[in-house]
Amino acid sequence: MRTLRIVWMWLERAFLLGLVLQLLFIGFGVFPRSGDPSPFALHRNWGYLLGDISVAIFLVALATRPGWRTALLAFVVAALTFLAQPLLVQARHRAPVVAAFHPVNALLIFWLTLVLIRRSTALVASTVPKEA
Repeated sequence: MRTLRIVWMWLERAFLLGLVLQLLFIGFGVFPRSGDPSPFALHRNWGYLLGDISVAIFLVALATRPGWRTALLAFVVAALTFLAQPLLVQARHRAPVVAAFHPVNALLIFWLTLVLIRRSTALVASTVPKEA
């Protein structure tokens, strides 16, 4: 169980790094290289990959038995990343006001990931074997 909790802790940290990379990739889209036919492709494709990863992290989190509140937070991050982000982007033509919540949702995902990092780290620390 301890090993799985350590894996979950590091997956959360790697996911946070992936979110930071996503910010860099949106910068590539906003300030594209000349002649780039699809400046937002990297941001879009990385976002879909982060969505898939968030679901996998949720499943790993469940396996660590972190408590229902922490499991719920992991589920919320997965739902916001895997479901809400693509839906918000798709709304850009029909409901631009709704689509404007895409970056707000990203901030929420970032913050909740920080919370999950703290919780996973505390869980690992609480399962340290006692010395005799």
